[in-house]
Amino acid sequence: MVSPCLPPELEYIIFVLAFEVDRRKTTNLLLVAKRIFDWLIPHIFNVVEFSRDKSLPIAFNEVVYNQYGHHVHDLRIETPEIAHHLHLFPNVTSLTMWIRIGITPYLPILLDLPLKHLSVFGMTPSTELFQIMSRLTHLDLMTHPKLWSMTLTTVKELLYLPKLTHLAFPYSFLRPGLELFLDRRRCPELRVVMVWGGLVPEVDDQRVLIVDVYPMKNRNWEEGGRWVDMWKPAEEVIASRRCVRKMNSTGSEYLT
Repeated sequence: MVSPCLPPELEYIIFVLAFEVDRRKTTNLLLVAKRIFDWLIPHIFNVVEFSRDKSLPIAFNEVVYNQYGHHVHDLRIETPEIAHHLHLFPNVTSLTMWIRIGITPYLPILLDLPLKHLSVFGMTPSTELFQIMSRLTHLDLMTHPKLWSMTLTTVKELLYLPKLTHLAFPYSFLRPGLELFLDRRRCPELRVVMVWGGLVPEVDDQRVLIVDVYPMKNRNWEEGGRWVDMWKPAEEVIASRRCVRKMNSTGSEYLT
């Protein structure tokens, strides 16, 4: 076998770029050589989706994901059947778990994951839930507001999220719950609050952004992880608000 003409480091970059440019040719790339297979596998399984209408990069197979599940960092699940296999993905940092029955049955395994980003249905407040939330930087709170309004006392006792920077929730979320998150003593690092799907109770806080269309419907989710697609526009709007506020306060025409 003839040795590669290019240094391995450069060859690696070329094949990774080829994969990212056109993932439809993944199978052909994997067949080039074993070293190429080994290089690309972590990239192929970095972002994984099991939705009701499609699966990426492949449909769930317990044998396959038992072998390669440790490469997964961004995971999307829409069925309880797959959620029962969360232990196959021990390194997930970004989890989208859209399961109507909620996440309560899965709290023990979620506590073991190194989560930073979380999007879920049906989050009933509990001590275990807030243990998970205390480690998050990004939270998409897709839950019915009554779940929180009926347990507001519990929420007040437990809500302290020192790392949370980004929060999203439906417009129907009640104002007392929103004000708890906006309290800088409870969420000192919170920078962006995105309310999707309608109006929000009037709040004088430049961190709050209202969007008409739910941003997670972006079908480019698999291109680089849904979180990038979801938050970048919101961050740009909030940043522009800060610039305008600074200009108004300093009277300066240009900012550095």
